[in-house]
Amino acid sequence: MCKLSIIVPVYNKKKYLYCVLESIRQQEFNDFECILVDDGSTDGSQNICDVFSKKDTRFITVHMSNSGVSNARNMGLKRARGSYITFIDADDSIDFNYLKKLADDIENTGADFVITGMKKYWEDTNKVEYLKTPINGLYAFKEIIPQFAEIQLKTGIFGFCCGKIFKKEIANNIFFDASISL
Repeated sequence: MCKLSIIVPVYNKKKYLYCVLESIRQQEFNDFECILVDDGSTDGSQNICDVFSKKDTRFITVHMSNSGVSNARNMGLKRARGSYITFIDADDSIDFNYLKKLADDIENTGADFVITGMKKYWEDTNKVEYLKTPINGLYAFKEIIPQFAEIQLKTGIFGFCCGKIFKKEIANNIFFDASISL
């Protein structure tokens, strides 16, 4: 069993996929499995997934017919064997120590769930937006609830799957709603 399961839903992201998978492969932290869920790609993304699975046993490719990102994430959750879970999208970009920082934060604090900030890029305008976590430290969920809606409205940070790590045990039998496509 590995420490961390990374779930990467993939649908027609050939333009970005090699870079994000290579950045995962070269992470400072390496006690992970990376579950690539090809959601019926038709642009060659499926072949890139297969190449990574063949050259690095930490990468596992699951092919399925196109049924949406929620179903792809659910497939990854069902196959995850790590103690912790994180999501990285096929068009994300991560630093070389991204996984180490997430794993260290959740292990050193004993938290069930850790959220980190992120940068959002708009390719068409080269705009960069920094989303910082507005709450820092270790808190019980009930302490965050009064501010949750306001924080989400201002930043949207809770709505992203990336930038988070959580204990697998808290997500047992909890899945994404397949009727929601975004």
